[in-house]
Amino acid sequence: MNYGIVASALLVTLLVGGGNKAYAETITLEEALKLAEGHPQLQLANADVQGAEGRRSQAGTINYNPELTGGVGPRLGGSETVLDFEVGLSQTLELGGKRTHRRKTASELVRAAKLREARTEQLVALRVRYSFAVAVIAKRVLATTQEAEDVASEVKNISKERLERGAGNLLEVNLAAAGVGRARRRRLEAQQALINAEYELASAVGLKTATRLEAAGETEVTQPLIPSLESLVERAFARRSDLAAMKAERAAAGASVRLASSLATPNLSLGASYAHEEGTDQVLATLRIELPVWNRNKGGRTAARADRTKAQVAVDFFERELRRQVHKAEANYQAARKTVEAFDRDAVGKLSDSIDLTRKSFERGKISMLQFNILRTEFVAVRLAYLDSLQAEIQARFELERAIGETL
Repeated sequence: MNYGIVASALLVTLLVGGGNKAYAETITLEEALKLAEGHPQLQLANADVQGAEGRRSQAGTINYNPELTGGVGPRLGGSETVLDFEVGLSQTLELGGKRTHRRKTASELVRAAKLREARTEQLVALRVRYSFAVAVIAKRVLATTQEAEDVASEVKNISKERLERGAGNLLEVNLAAAGVGRARRRRLEAQQALINAEYELASAVGLKTATRLEAAGETEVTQPLIPSLESLVERAFARRSDLAAMKAERAAAGASVRLASSLATPNLSLGASYAHEEGTDQVLATLRIELPVWNRNKGGRTAARADRTKAQVAVDFFERELRRQVHKAEANYQAARKTVEAFDRDAVGKLSDSIDLTRKSFERGKISMLQFNILRTEFVAVRLAYLDSLQAEIQARFELERAIGETL
């Protein structure tokens, strides 16, 4: 995969601006996912793969180079100076399958690195989708609180007009002013929450600048059919590439144990030499073998077995925790879905109509200021509660998808 920033045109736009001021630029979900292909986490994961492949390539090479020896010198003590010389060539051969075990260990580590890279790609994409959805909901929350503040300000003005006509009282004006203050506080909180969500979206795509990203469009909230719990667990065990990576690392640890044992087997060095001495030529075959008297790699074998045990325990523990993680995520998602389904979406979507109807009733004197404020506050609270529940459902779905290793 090419990990350069692939959305160059978008990036040119994002870099517009001066100083340290952070500008919020608009981005679609498709553009965000494309831009995230250059995320530093993916670059790091790919570098791990390249490093593992380099070590595998090195593990497959012959560990010892041929050795050339030679010597020359005069023979002393005679009446004439005689020059003797010798040249030899030898090659050390590894015995006990050392090279095979090194290749096996390195190959399993390459497989583990590729599987972890795949998991990183999935997590980056899931984070982008989740951050995008949160940013969209944050915009809806801000729009709701802004509308509530506008209505509160309008009611305050109406209250003042009623007081001037003698139809109202100062208590109504004070109550309306308090309502404006509360509405403004909620709007400012929602505005800051949106800014934070846009910064998180920029971080999720791995943006290099301090620019915020504004999510363009709406979040499609679907409620897919959820398989049975046991089916979800089976999918998690089949799809989680980080679990497969841990199993590959366990296999590598097993190969390392065999490698450590093979290191106790001495290597063999074969060679040939040619010597010229006292006017005669000699050709010799040579053999050299280490005697494993002091070092039989006992400590290395102990350490390798310990690493294999650790790898096995890690896999067993991860599988237990994965099952628990899926159970928890599925329960949370089902609860979040039920919470969202408890709302009347049509009624929630008609917040403006409901507030407008209530305001007209107040203007015509059919309800009091107190009743109007109660109803207005309730309508806004229901919309905000619905949006909170919607965000909780999206987060629960995100956690479930992380647990099973695929989108629903």
